[in-house]
Amino acid sequence: MKIKSYASATISMVFAALLASCSVASGPGDSSSGSEQSLPAEEAETFVYQCDNEFEFVARVGGESSWLFLPERTVELPRVVSGSGAKYTDGDTTFWNKGERAWFAGNEGEYKECRNNRPKAIWEHAKLGGVDFRAQGNEPGWHVEIRPDSIIYVGDYGNVQHRFERPEPQIYQQERTTIYETAADGVSFNIRIRGRECQDSMSGEVYSSEVTIWVNGRELHGCGRALH
Repeated sequence: MKIKSYASATISMVFAALLASCSVASGPGDSSSGSEQSLPAEEAETFVYQCDNEFEFVARVGGESSWLFLPERTVELPRVVSGSGAKYTDGDTTFWNKGERAWFAGNEGEYKECRNNRPKAIWEHAKLGGVDFRAQGNEPGWHVEIRPDSIIYVGDYGNVQHRFERPEPQIYQQERTTIYETAADGVSFNIRIRGRECQDSMSGEVYSSEVTIWVNGRELHGCGRALH
């Protein structure tokens, strides 16, 4: 798969534009800089809580504070003593985390029955952890995260994992396609991202990019989206 390479600056500019055009709105997770500094990915958990009356928010929980990405604002709450679960409050806004369930009270109202949407939380966790692009596929289950300096592949339902250095991309501008070719520890890895609608084969969810990967020549298909 040899494709004509452009100058580094041009490639970066085109790829950024491609990812921007492929991305979808992520709601409250857009204001993430503070949480990335306070709660490193390896120390934090991310939840997407869905409550009554279609109220939804993202919670980045870890250490002695939590960040809440609410529909109209972002707030950091310190942890306080609680009899069960983990409670965070600044006096005006209170968030009580009990894993997959949560309780929230603030200017937005009081919501006693909030439940985590695990599939959405996975994507929000990647975004808040600095991942630029994420893709996934089924049978066997796999996912790829393109980070600023690396590409991480997890395959065969989590039983295989490889980390590669992120190379300069190769671009087909007219076809809105980006390709990475890399290798590490005797494993070759290629990923092709096409900026066109893609439907997950199991969940039916629609993504903005069609993705094909090759791991030592083994071809797998899936869908993905830009996160920044």
